[in-house]
Amino acid sequence: MSDLRITALSPDRQHLQKIERALQRSAPDGRFVFIEESMQRAEGLAKSLAADILVVDCSGEDAAELAPLEEISLLHPHMAMLVLCKRQSPEFLIRAMQLGVREVLNSPIDQFSLNAAIERVKVKASNAATA
Repeated sequence: MSDLRITALSPDRQHLQKIERALQRSAPDGRFVFIEESMQRAEGLAKSLAADILVVDCSGEDAAELAPLEEISLLHPHMAMLVLCKRQSPEFLIRAMQLGVREVLNSPIDQFSLNAAIERVKVKASNAATA
């Protein structure tokens, strides 16, 4: 799966810039959209998203923070969702799994972990295409 379409969402400009640099290194042939908005704004974006991967930066302090991802996962069941967060409580991780989040990664972003997550998405998409 080359030419990945990747959308990244973060309420923090500095985090978004770090995510941008990391994603461009992980998927140099990707097509990117970077949005500086809060997680609550993600729900309004659900219908207009056209991405293979959605990367969402959040605090991880409250599992309810993930609620907007429910609509996105229903509208885009084949979109891989990656969540970046500082804290990963068991409740947060369970809620992320229930909503269809593919990966929960530590924030600040780690290039190696992101590369591995992107590669897993590519492999899964490739396997699905040949099945």
